[in-house]
Amino acid sequence: MPNRHTPAIRDFINRFLEATGRKDIKCDAILVDAFGDSPEMADRLLSLVLAGTKTASASSLLAWEHDHETPIEPLFHAAIECAWPSGVNG
Repeated sequence: MPNRHTPAIRDFINRFLEATGRKDIKCDAILVDAFGDSPEMADRLLSLVLAGTKTASASSLLAWEHDHETPIEPLFHAAIECAWPSGVNG
């Protein structure tokens, strides 16, 4: 999985952590990912989030273990990009 911690995303995460007082979480510990498996799906899913219709996301453990090296744990945090990153395939 490519490193999606761009300077703008790192700044966003660090502002969130500071505003919420979460000194126990490091920026690099937060997964940065994108919605869906294409730019079109990402746009559709984002529109549902912005409308308040989509309020959560889920994945199977099998899919997680296939896509990620780090095991998922309770209190896991993720940041979802609102734009599909160029050069990244689902």
